[in-house]
Amino acid sequence: MSRSILMSGVNPFARLLQVQDALESSREAPSGWFASGLFGRGTFPPVNILRDDAGCVVRFEVPGLDPEAISVESQAQTITVSGKRSQGEGAGTLHRNERWSGEFKRSIELPKDLAPSKAEAEYRNGVISIRVPVSEEAKPHQITIQAN
Repeated sequence: MSRSILMSGVNPFARLLQVQDALESSREAPSGWFASGLFGRGTFPPVNILRDDAGCVVRFEVPGLDPEAISVESQAQTITVSGKRSQGEGAGTLHRNERWSGEFKRSIELPKDLAPSKAEAEYRNGVISIRVPVSEEAKPHQITIQAN
């Protein structure tokens, strides 16, 4: 530790812990750019993307939602899932409310070699799985050699 830091009474480790706390709180409760639905904890619905040679699978977790209340759309290289989760708790006064309700919309930008217009979606156990194949243009093609 340098003499100037010791003399000034500033603990460099305290400042480092402040920065760490600020980063952790931005992950826990995103605000600003982080809250725009691009990524981070608190973003709904949470998503996992798996890639293989045939394309990718985009999995959105939407537990407790009726598949009829969910919309899946593709435009250009973007897949968008939207819908609404209603409160629907039944009779009685709500004592505690930890489940988020209301409208949601989440868009995922896909790589250029995929064909979102050919995607297929399946809903099972609260998870929407969207299989997006590799586009025909991105697949290797055999080129015939012409002999003169």
